[in-house]
Amino acid sequence: MAVFQTYLRKDYLLLSSKTRGTDVMLPTTEAKERKMSDSENEEEWVVKRHKKEKKELQAKIQQLKHSVSKGDKKKKKEITEQIAKLEGELNDKHATELKELKDKSTQEAKERKMSDSENEEEWVVKRHKKEKKELQAKIQQLKHSVSKGDKKKKKEITEQIAKLEGELNDKHATELKELKDKSTQEVTN
Repeated sequence: MAVFQTYLRKDYLLLSSKTRGTDVMLPTTEAKERKMSDSENEEEWVVKRHKKEKKELQAKIQQLKHSVSKGDKKKKKEITEQIAKLEGELNDKHATELKELKDKSTQEAKERKMSDSENEEEWVVKRHKKEKKELQAKIQQLKHSVSKGDKKKKKEITEQIAKLEGELNDKHATELKELKDKSTQEVTN
């Protein structure tokens, strides 16, 4: 007959046999509960834990009720008050945990919205830089296409360049304003 020594290690219960030299690792119940499937999120886990705690409390209540003799009205009243206190504490604890969880998820959602709007703004700014570089290349092409002596053509190109730069700056300013308006609306919602 093997004699086992038990050691509680982090999430496993280690059974060690002195006579056979074998070790058996058994997951503790808490470890089993923590190893949830990927589909279960934190809220589902909290709700499951709450159900388990309520079930444990009901068992404790039954034990308390059965510990009172039928004729002892004073003891029965004390037990009833104790039960009400235990139920109230558990309900308050669960309500607090669910509120904190809801607040946390709401805050994470706001942060995601802000992050998305920041990413969108970064993308728009990068696109604006790219468009400005393209415009600069086009301006260089236009400047090189003009012969040195042709003042009329030079004047037309200068006007065309000013018009292109103005249109691009207006477009960029409008896009950035719309983006900021959109992000402030998302944050307030």
